[in-house]
Amino acid sequence: MKAYVKVRKGNFPDVNYYMAWKGFDEIGYEVTKFEEDQEGTIDVTPETPVFAGVGSCRKIIKRVWGWDYTGINPYPDELMPYMHRKVERKKWADARLSALEGHMFIKPVIQKQFTGAVLNTLLDTIRTGKVDPDHEVYVVEPVEFVSEFRVYVHEHEIVGVKHYFGDWANTPQEVDLETMIKSYKPSAPIAYGLDVGIIYDKTGATPGPYGRGPFKTAALVEINDGICLGNYGLDTIHYAEMIASRWLELTTKGSV
Repeated sequence: MKAYVKVRKGNFPDVNYYMAWKGFDEIGYEVTKFEEDQEGTIDVTPETPVFAGVGSCRKIIKRVWGWDYTGINPYPDELMPYMHRKVERKKWADARLSALEGHMFIKPVIQKQFTGAVLNTLLDTIRTGKVDPDHEVYVVEPVEFVSEFRVYVHEHEIVGVKHYFGDWANTPQEVDLETMIKSYKPSAPIAYGLDVGIIYDKTGATPGPYGRGPFKTAALVEINDGICLGNYGLDTIHYAEMIASRWLELTTKGSV
């Protein structure tokens, strides 16, 4: 078995690349490191998983299979009941001004065009300077998350839950996670990150299941594709297995 992991001048760009390399090695892959200028030459198949970041994976898939990988929908229709905030999809030209007027979170539909962020002033839009006015973005009503966790889901089962922001003691209940996973199952990829946070819901009449004080509820932050998933502490073997499964699915079924 062969796998590919991208490097930069011989070094891993960050810990995610190292953990993917280590995981592939541990489960028996012959792992080949490659540089950016080798993206157009490596011999890949559905059975040779690649960990290289969204942009590189997009180029490789286009070259070998001839279709455009744009990522998965971070806000699936099935999970809208768990958003607890408004989400719209608009052209950037239409979204830019309204976002500045309304203090909205903007995220590109095509991943990595720019980093999603709350826009408050014209200075905040500098990062979006090269975005085509006709490109689509998600316009999301901002909320204050008390805590955020990445739930690693492989074959519709939880293989890890890792805290990455806020108060780690405010942990989503298992029943909430299982409900989201079950709702998403009909259209979910084989491997993905379910980012879930705890928010304050000031409309609650009574305290919720996460302790006393203001009512709190579990809310979807976003879905992240398993092919380029950041590792917040998942063991390397599960991590590599998720990447390999998602690569196989993506390159045999198309944009699932």
